[in-house]
Amino acid sequence: MAKGAWRPPKKEADFARRPAQRAPRRRILIVCEGESTEPHYLNDLKAALGLTSAEVKVVGDRCSSNPCAVVDYAIRQMKDEPGWDGAYCVFDKDGRDREGRDTYQEAIGKAAKVRLSGKRPVVAIPSVPCFEFWLLLHFVYTTAPFGSAKAAAARLTGHLPGYAKGARDVFSHVGNNLAKAEAHAARACAEADMNGIDNPSTRVHDLVSAMRTIAE
Repeated sequence: MAKGAWRPPKKEADFARRPAQRAPRRRILIVCEGESTEPHYLNDLKAALGLTSAEVKVVGDRCSSNPCAVVDYAIRQMKDEPGWDGAYCVFDKDGRDREGRDTYQEAIGKAAKVRLSGKRPVVAIPSVPCFEFWLLLHFVYTTAPFGSAKAAAARLTGHLPGYAKGARDVFSHVGNNLAKAEAHAARACAEADMNGIDNPSTRVHDLVSAMRTIAE
């Protein structure tokens, strides 16, 4: 159009503020030990928060049940599928490999290196002695150490009768107490750090926080 030529007046709608575009949600990968309680719980939590599999993917059947295998799988997936913004590795301290090696500290170290190396972290989410301690915190706060994973599971059955490892419907029984569990876990970790111990402790509340942030 030539300079100074007539232009039709703009419509009122042209001046309206356009709605801000929502930033894409982060995408995270969650890798658990085996096909057990953890992936069932986390998938149900994902659904409760209104998250989709495109935003949060829970894997529980792709690696053997030891901490290093979980972290190694997460690292490989982050390299093979660059669309993930981060990976969370859920494992217990009592996990061992086929040769009987305790791979817990090795797994913690591997995840820490990746977390410090870039913007797409691999985050360790350990539970000591096991995930059942996180489930127990939905009912009660305790820092009494457990001699074994079986002892923690036995304590849990006092609040969740009939519980057995691999149960598929745990979240439906404990989900209403999720906020309580988060507060209890944060408190237990702070006390464990202060005392220089890790039994009992769990970082699952960090994963829940990450999932809540995506859901907002």
